[in-house]
Amino acid sequence: MYGNRRAATIQSVTTCTLWKLDRDTFKKIVLNAMIPTHSAFHTLIQQVPVFGISHAASMTEEEQDRIVKASQRIQYPKGEEVISYHHLTMDSYVFLIISGDVRIVSPEGKELARLGPHDYFGERVILYEESPQASARTATNIQVYRLPATALLSLPVELLEALRQRAHNTYV
Repeated sequence: MYGNRRAATIQSVTTCTLWKLDRDTFKKIVLNAMIPTHSAFHTLIQQVPVFGISHAASMTEEEQDRIVKASQRIQYPKGEEVISYHHLTMDSYVFLIISGDVRIVSPEGKELARLGPHDYFGERVILYEESPQASARTATNIQVYRLPATALLSLPVELLEALRQRAHNTYV
């Protein structure tokens, strides 16, 4: 991978048909498969208030593409804890909600906020480098774009400042 030969041998346990792809063809297939995801993500960030049209428009296409490429589309089932109270990890993420609802819950179990499509959470942990003050639990099955801390911190300064201002009043 990445220009190196494979260090493993694959053997079929049954008769099969094997297709061989050259590197360029494989890359084109992967990139073409990602186009709908990129388009959907671009549309979503335009609808998220802090990113909004004005902020997203101030990002260069290269910056937007870098964010899109760094994100992963993930599904979580109802009742799953996505972020845990006082549990700081080395790999923090911001989650942009595509569909479903997330409950922000205090350590005592009180619902502090309920988030839905076009909302996001997890930025406080990254921007303030502190452990979460609450937990984020799925209230329904959800789909999110998960954006790593490195991608968030590479955003333009004015967008990071807008995120910091909002994060000041959040729990996760």
